[in-house]
Amino acid sequence: MIKLVILPHAGSGAHAYRNLQNTLGPTMNSYCHDLPGHGKRASEPLVESMQPLVSDLMQQLDFLGDEPWAIFGHSLGAWLGHALVLEREALGLSLPVVFFASGASAPKEHLQQQISALPTEPFWEKIRAYGLLPAEIVNDQGFREYFEVLLRNDFSVVESYRPALSPLNVPLHVLYGQEDMSDHQAESWCEASLKEVQRHPFDGGHFFLFDHLDGVSQLIQAVLSSVTDKHS
Repeated sequence: MIKLVILPHAGSGAHAYRNLQNTLGPTMNSYCHDLPGHGKRASEPLVESMQPLVSDLMQQLDFLGDEPWAIFGHSLGAWLGHALVLEREALGLSLPVVFFASGASAPKEHLQQQISALPTEPFWEKIRAYGLLPAEIVNDQGFREYFEVLLRNDFSVVESYRPALSPLNVPLHVLYGQEDMSDHQAESWCEASLKEVQRHPFDGGHFFLFDHLDGVSQLIQAVLSSVTDKHS
């Protein structure tokens, strides 16, 4: 059975993807990763750049062994997945049989907006626009102070990421909300892989996947079933 590694978006953790895991069902062997300083690892120091995050993730994925595996990464998680594949390929380690890149353009397209260094109010205006957090959290001063540290850190990781230019040697499935990304931005992944790249547009914004759990789950299951058939 293919193991699915889920990599979460900025300021988030495994808890945010529990509904996705539940929708995928008990037959799907999925693992959702908490970054240092997030979720169940909140007591650990935050990591401020991509390479240490990749090193940490490599250690967390020791359980993969020789079994086939796949990545689903959303937003920051998509870029972390990209960096992970590059690192594993450089080290001659097993690569995912497929990479689902969700809610992000290819890392070679450097972010024009530098959100992490904005003053507090403009920063939170961007967070509201992204829909990263529920209104009750955004409007609560205590929660804001806690999440602002996480979010600024995570945006800084993305904004400072300078990937190697070599394309990945894995098939890609690009999922995106049509109110969040253009087809052109989604197509930027076509140059990021030597293998097949397929685009899957959904109605909605940056967090389209939480409004389309059934559709996203069915897509993941269909792709992994096809990959399993090819390897059997």
